Amino acid sequence: MNPPKPAAATLAEMARYGLVGLANTAVGLSAIYVAMQVFGWHYAAANVLGYGLGLAVSFLLNRRFTFRSSRALSPREPLFFLLVFGASYAIQLGALVICVETLHVNRCAAQALAMAVYTAAGYAGNKFLTFRVRKASSPAERPGNRPASC
Repeated sequence: MNPPKPAAATLAEMARYGLVGLANTAVGLSAIYVAMQVFGWHYAAANVLGYGLGLAVSFLLNRRFTFRSSRALSPREPLFFLLVFGASYAIQLGALVICVETLHVNRCAAQALAMAVYTAAGYAGNKFLTFRVRKASSPAERPGNRPASC
């Protein structure tokens, strides 16, 4: 069988990213509802719990399933993941305001459009920053090459 073409591989990766988004939304929303309805938590506290769990699930699934990272976890990845999340949220919020205030798009439709902007920004940021494939710069850094022992 032939290896997938780059466009097909990218489409498959984007589909996996979408599936992870559905999974982390289900986990986060379920946690919010359980915290509020079963444990009687305040809605704001439940929201923090749900978003925190959703972000953790998103990070872990995107790392392994979407972007297929197999390298050891470094402190850089979760930090960049949070930075990409924050930047994506800010970009989508700006898109939302422009849609509603400048373009006079219906508020509900604008939310959906802004969510698409958030998804695209998050995918690009995580692909090219958080989980980017780094090329080894020297033979010693390449997999399978170990420095000579003394």
